[in-house]
Amino acid sequence: MTRIPSTRKSARDAGPHDFVTMHVNGVRYLDKAPLPYWITAAGYSILGVSEFSARLPLSLFALASLFTVFWLGREIAGEQAGFFSGLVLGTAIGPYIYTRFEIPDIMVGFWLILTVIFSGGFSIRRILRGGCAGHSR
Repeated sequence: MTRIPSTRKSARDAGPHDFVTMHVNGVRYLDKAPLPYWITAAGYSILGVSEFSARLPLSLFALASLFTVFWLGREIAGEQAGFFSGLVLGTAIGPYIYTRFEIPDIMVGFWLILTVIFSGGFSIRRILRGGCAGHSR
């Protein structure tokens, strides 16, 4: 079993005493935030420990990222921009590699997209619709 799924399994098996600090073979693993591991550990608890249950949360977050980028592009610059934004993300090599090798950074990427939407996305849309230079509707 590789390092990342082992960390997720340790999150599931940690019990009530230590959910925040992940461990791999008894050694603390502090490279990533614990939320992705908690999400996958919940999948392990529901579906059992398997390749499918390890990859499902990552795949769902990649799909959610795709739709969120489409929505953000559509809101900022129209339907065509939303389509091409989703197309670029959907055909990029990064999300494929992150889900293929079970790297939890795709989940972090999703939360960053939501951060852009809730912190600046709506302001950008107002600026662009208000007549920003170089933007035509």
